Amino acid sequence: FSRGFMNESPMDPPGAPKPGSVKFKWGLDISDINFKAQHLHLMLDGYVNDPTTGPIPLPNGYQSLKAPKLNAAEVSKHDMVFSLNQGFLNKVLQLSTRRGYFSQIKLNADTSIVLTKQPVLEIKERARLKLQIEYKVSGIGSWLVKNPILIDFDLFVEFPIKNGKPQMVAVGVDRKSIWVPDHYIRLFPRKVRKVVRNKLMAMEPAIKGYVLAKSLPIPSEIASIPLKMASSAIDSHGHLLFFLDYDFNWGNTLSAKKPFRFFQFQQK
Repeated sequence: FSRGFMNESPMDPPGAPKPGSVKFKWGLDISDINFKAQHLHLMLDGYVNDPTTGPIPLPNGYQSLKAPKLNAAEVSKHDMVFSLNQGFLNKVLQLSTRRGYFSQIKLNADTSIVLTKQPVLEIKERARLKLQIEYKVSGIGSWLVKNPILIDFDLFVEFPIKNGKPQMVAVGVDRKSIWVPDHYIRLFPRKVRKVVRNKLMAMEPAIKGYVLAKSLPIPSEIASIPLKMASSAIDSHGHLLFFLDYDFNWGNTLSAKKPFRFFQFQQK
């Protein structure tokens, strides 16, 4: 391995309306190589940029500053583990949002939600996509608000593996996260927020199972090693963990366990 960005490649911008859109550029840099508990640990810094704009800083808090926690019993079942910092996906979302690609999410023929700012992925005990949407209240209730109102809420998301690639799928709405800022409420704030929560929760059946991304914008290989993903998991320190299995014949190794390799990938 050598220092310096390697494997610079084009990336299809998520949410792009047509295949001919100018592609993002991403690359990797090896920032550290060491052994932890007899396992090879390769830390990678990544970057993504939009060739149509200048450098754009990622806001504080969008990237995890903690190392991932690893369950030894779980990782020992697999040949390799690939850890993806939430900051990398948030950077891609940031660039696509600046191009106007995430203006709305069309749930079905009758239901769509209009986004007013960049979605933000936050990974703790669960993974959630933090959204802000615009909504116009109709009927007598419109007298109680300043239309159109803004609503903040979180979607719970999961990352199943389909055809060897990780997807992002909405699995529910966090009712407790639904909030209408005071600025948009004229009268009876508790009543207004209760009605808004009920209306948004009524949309949950259309939201559950909705595929937000058919494949995540992550590399298919690192250092010529293909990422053959078998399953995924959430790491509460702000990482996605992808477990990789290969048809390796390890032979007589020094340990009864597989010689687990760990790749940690974060936004630089």
